Amino acid sequence: MVVRAVDAIERKRREKKALLKEDIRRSEIAAQKTKLCEALGTSEAEFDKIKIEYTSHWIPKRTGGRRKLDIPSDGLKQLQKKILHKLVYREKTHPFSYGFRKRKSIVDNARPHCNSAVVIKLDIKDFFPSIKKDQVRAVFQNFSWDRELSDRLSELCCWQGVLPQGAPTSPALSNIILKPIDDSLSHLALRNGAVYTRYADDITYSLNSDDSKKIGVLIKVTQSELAKLGFKLNFKKGKIRVLRRHQHQEICGITVNTQKPTLSRKKRRLIRAAKHRLDNGLYATMTIEQIEGWENFNRMVDAEHSHIQQAYLARPHQSSAADSPT
Repeated sequence: MVVRAVDAIERKRREKKALLKEDIRRSEIAAQKTKLCEALGTSEAEFDKIKIEYTSHWIPKRTGGRRKLDIPSDGLKQLQKKILHKLVYREKTHPFSYGFRKRKSIVDNARPHCNSAVVIKLDIKDFFPSIKKDQVRAVFQNFSWDRELSDRLSELCCWQGVLPQGAPTSPALSNIILKPIDDSLSHLALRNGAVYTRYADDITYSLNSDDSKKIGVLIKVTQSELAKLGFKLNFKKGKIRVLRRHQHQEICGITVNTQKPTLSRKKRRLIRAAKHRLDNGLYATMTIEQIEGWENFNRMVDAEHSHIQQAYLARPHQSSAADSPT
């Protein structure tokens, strides 16, 4: 009887301790939630109760075909923007990742590969849908938010269990999640005397010598490193390209065969021709959205050239014997 009474007392003591521990945990979560909502500039009611709603839209790709976008409702989008600016943007991304970053462009992504012997272009298959809710939750937990709050943040940023292409938070979150891959692949490039960059789902390497063994290693190891985080290389025809110096080396629409990134004459002619046909009410191989996209690229490249040229002309140049009057 005495033993049973002692066991009962001990059991009640443990239960009371567990309840107290749970109360403390709940109190800490409540305090964290208050702090989080204050940082986001939103109410706890909105944070807890806003509905996760999306509508699907299809837009034309610059290269042809259509791309599906899942667009959040207006209220959800506004909350996602707060999460983006107050939380996500505070995390640094890898220096060799150029997509979705302020003051970085496809020109910056292409420039390191200019005038290379070989350019290797790889594509990550189903980029955004391959990023799962658990990976997004881990990002917020790494920001030191409680698992329960991190789970809610990941719910607010995901749709149907994955990162949606169309939410304002998705691009920046993808860069954070792929940072370990950028680390491993940039070191892989360094070990093999290559240059590495990534722009969203486009991975590029370049080499100063045409070394088939190194090319094979870069592709094979990239495939295995991507698999560690649940990604796959896209082996669809045209998605893996090894371009030599005598070929047209193009990265995200930018030509890199020479010392400076350019837009090819052929591409410029195609844009002008398609625009002329649309202006005259005729069928064109590009939509107006595609033309506007390429024209933005063109302006971006031209502005980059102008900036480089002005910087060069502003430098003091020493006159050489060849420049001196005779």
